[in-house]
Amino acid sequence: MTLDELLQQALDLPVKNRKRLLQSKQVTCDGKIVTDRMLTVDPVLFDIRVNGKRIGKDFGHTYLALNKPKGVLSAKKDSEFTTVLELLKEQDFDESLSIVGRLDRDSTGLVFLTNNGQLHYLFEQARFAKEKQYRVTVNGLMDQIMVEAFKSGLLLEDGTQLKPAKLRILNQSVSESSGIVTITEGKRHQIKRMFLQCGVKVTDLHRIMIGPIHLDGATQSGQYRDLYKEELQELKQIMQELKRS
Repeated sequence: MTLDELLQQALDLPVKNRKRLLQSKQVTCDGKIVTDRMLTVDPVLFDIRVNGKRIGKDFGHTYLALNKPKGVLSAKKDSEFTTVLELLKEQDFDESLSIVGRLDRDSTGLVFLTNNGQLHYLFEQARFAKEKQYRVTVNGLMDQIMVEAFKSGLLLEDGTQLKPAKLRILNQSVSESSGIVTITEGKRHQIKRMFLQCGVKVTDLHRIMIGPIHLDGATQSGQYRDLYKEELQELKQIMQELKRS
């Protein structure tokens, strides 16, 4: 929203009074005086004050970290399956929420929900690549050859060249192995296709990180939480970097 919209919603002031507040330098954003009424702000991420009093936190965007269970769709609506938005409590449900980082129905873990359209766009664009991390189990051996293949950037069976990725092996045997995979892109079924290219099949895929957002141990399967202050601060820095680019 614009600063003018925030002042109107938070203080219920007519446009004449809103202009006067700004012209008289009574409004600050993160401690700096602001006078541009069309400045884009989010009072959840930015500290907006009028005469030293913070305003508008309830009018900001929503930022939720949800732990998606197996069998739930990364979608807003579906006639057959439960969707991630249907896991929200009635007071938290908002049709304007978008899903950042969709997961397959049989995959689990972190999904980021927000109605900040600019941030959603940023996370979905390849040129603004943010790391995503997964805990993966496969039905065969993970070895150093596979680690190096991921590091070099795999070439998939259809000719798709992937960016370099990281694979850290946790446990390994000829019948089952597990590891942590970190990627910076999000092509369809990418993790599963990467391991298939190396000769093994993914049997369990669980996302634990999207950019600065981490899945913590307190957020159980099917539950969700507001982002922590530190996560919001990092999102704020990402948006500020975008404006400077």
